Amino acid sequence: MAARSKARVAQLAINARTFRTDDSFRDDSIRGHILEAETYEFITFTPTELRGLPETSPAVGETIQFEIVGDLSVHGMTQTKVFEAEVTLVDENTLAGTATTEATYTEFNITIRTPPLVSEVKDALTLSIEFVATRAEE
Repeated sequence: MAARSKARVAQLAINARTFRTDDSFRDDSIRGHILEAETYEFITFTPTELRGLPETSPAVGETIQFEIVGDLSVHGMTQTKVFEAEVTLVDENTLAGTATTEATYTEFNITIRTPPLVSEVKDALTLSIEFVATRAEE
């Protein structure tokens, strides 16, 4: 893992049209009515800052925590979000970790229509990603 001066996080893009769960009815509802994936195909996160990285590279097996600040774009709206990251240096070229933040549907102008016989959907949600990253060729 690079020292703080060389650390980078690339833009992340998720195609909302390919969203899948274990239930096709839920998938259709999320893609069509909630995310409106035909209009807003991609969900993107563009990092702008890394906060709290150590001055030096961690040792193999060491876990570090830091923040990834950036612009999250969903449903045509962009909001600045801070992801709490926890990363372990697996070997000299590989990192594995998670990054998590909180969001609400309303801040992205998403309306959840609750049909009869379905329990209420809360506005708050947790966004989490698990990742494995490898060192870029220099």
